[in-house]
Amino acid sequence: MADFQRDGYQLFPGCFSTREITAARKAVETICGKLTPDHPRWDSVVIPLSSLSEHRNPGADSARLSSIPFLLTGLPVLSDALADLILSEALWTIAAKLLQNERVVYHFSNVTRKPAGIGPNLTWHRDYPNRGICPRRSEFFRALIPLGNR
Repeated sequence: MADFQRDGYQLFPGCFSTREITAARKAVETICGKLTPDHPRWDSVVIPLSSLSEHRNPGADSARLSSIPFLLTGLPVLSDALADLILSEALWTIAAKLLQNERVVYHFSNVTRKPAGIGPNLTWHRDYPNRGICPRRSEFFRALIPLGNR
């Protein structure tokens, strides 16, 4: 079994209930259905698929991709279900334990979408170090919470 201190990651099966994951998945679907490029929040919470370089979406119609969210940010203000997931006591307990610090602070969250058939040519990865999210001199815990279908 993976160990966070040793391996840099650890699995926590059962941290969230099926109901919580289903609610979060539905929230993302609802958000993506409502947010379009002419929506007032689009520029502040969406990075569209068209923003990725050509080699990330080979052969895809860039005009079509301009209205499809790739990244959603500002999750707690977009949805109560996503806020509930982020503020889950179980998640914060895990973070405090792994960081060995009770003073855990929320910094950033996003949904990374890889829509079927047109999703980006992008493997799962950690953006570390990253000036905006997790600079080299930081203690952070990043939770990857899969919402997609299995």
